[in-house]
Amino acid sequence: MGHQWYAHGVSLTTYNKFVSELEFLFTKDFSNWQPIDNACRKYSIDLLIFSDLTAKPPSSPRSALYENEYYSIFTCGNYAKIK
Repeated sequence: MGHQWYAHGVSLTTYNKFVSELEFLFTKDFSNWQPIDNACRKYSIDLLIFSDLTAKPPSSPRSALYENEYYSIFTCGNYAKIK
C-alpha cells in the first residue's frame, strides 16, 4: 500500500517506531472509531487523512471535516467530534 507518513523534528529511530506502531490505522478496516481514537490520544494526533489509496474510515457516524472523491479529513482522539 502507498502510505505517506510525515514527522518533523524527530529522529529516524523515533519516526520508524511511530510508523510501525500506527500503520494498523491504515491497513485494517474498523467498524468503530474507538481503537483509532485511543491511538490518536496516545500519540497526540488531532487529524487523520484517508486517501483513496488507504483503508476506509470506520462506518460508524463521524462527519469528515472535508472530503472529496480522493480523500477525507477526520478529527480523532481528544478532538473527535461525533454527531
